[in-house]
Amino acid sequence: MTDPRSNDSGQPEGEELSLGQQLSRAREARAMSVAEVAQALRVPNHVISGLEADDHGRLGAPLFARAHARNYARLVGVPVDLAAEIGHQAAPPPLVAMAPSTRLQRLVEQAGRRAVYVVLTGVLVVPVFIVATQGPEAPTRVSLDAPLERSGGVGTPLDVGIARDELQIQRPQVVIPDTVIASIAPFRARTQERLDAPAPAPAQAASADGAFVLRFTGESWVEVVGTEGQRLEQALMHPGDELRYPAGEVARVTLGNVGAVEVVSGGEVQDTAPFSRANVARFAVSSEGRLATFGG
Repeated sequence: MTDPRSNDSGQPEGEELSLGQQLSRAREARAMSVAEVAQALRVPNHVISGLEADDHGRLGAPLFARAHARNYARLVGVPVDLAAEIGHQAAPPPLVAMAPSTRLQRLVEQAGRRAVYVVLTGVLVVPVFIVATQGPEAPTRVSLDAPLERSGGVGTPLDVGIARDELQIQRPQVVIPDTVIASIAPFRARTQERLDAPAPAPAQAASADGAFVLRFTGESWVEVVGTEGQRLEQALMHPGDELRYPAGEVARVTLGNVGAVEVVSGGEVQDTAPFSRANVARFAVSSEGRLATFGG
C-alpha cells in the first residue's frame, strides 16, 4: 500500500525537488546513463554523480559547480537558472547547548581553580627554594686582605709565555727557491682571474624552453584544458604550488583568485589583466604560447 500523499517516485507531493533530483529525473526520462552524460559533457563520472546527489562540495569551488550544473541542465532540458543558487545557500547557525548553573556550582568551580593554582605554585617554588638554601657545598669565602700565593710551577702564565718564545726560536726557517715561486705565480694569477670573474648567469629559468608554467602565491582554483579537449588539471592549488606543461599542450585556462597566480609562457611572465573579470581569468593559449580570449 502506497502513501496517497506521495507520487510514483516516492517524493511527497508539495515538496519541491532539488536541482540534483530534477537533473536525475530528466536524465532518466531521456534514457541516458551517468556515463553517457559524463561523456557528452566531457567530465568525469563523479562530477555527474555529485550534481545529482547535490554534493557540490566535492566539485571544487562554487564557480566550477555552477558551470557543470548549467551544462548538465542545458543537456537534459532543466531550467538553467536553478544552477545560480549553488554556493549561495546560507549555512544554519550552529546550535549551542545552554545548561543552567547554580551559584553553588560556580563557587565550587572557582574554589577548584584557585586550589589548582596554589598546588602548582607550591610544586614549582618549593624545590627551587630547597636547592637554593641547602646546596651540597657552602660558598667559599676569600679574604681580600690576604695576598694570593703563586707557585713557580709549570702551568703559570709566565711559563706559558716562555714556552711560546722557545717554540718560536726553535722553529726552522723554510727557504723557498725563486724557481718554485716563479712556477706558482701563473697558477695564482689564473685562480685570481676565476675568482674575480662574474658568476655565469643561470640558465634563463626552467621555463625558457617554451614551457607553460603556473606559479601560485595563494589559494586558487584552476582548470587547465589540453589541446585535445581533455582536462589536464582541475583542483584547488595552495601557496608554493607550481604547474608546468610542455609548449603546445595547453589550450585554455581558467584561474580563480587570479591575483595569486603568476603565468609564465616562453620564459616571460604574461599579463592576465585583459582576460580577468571579478578576480577570475579565462584565456586561451596559442601554439606559440601567447594568451588570447576564447568564447563560451
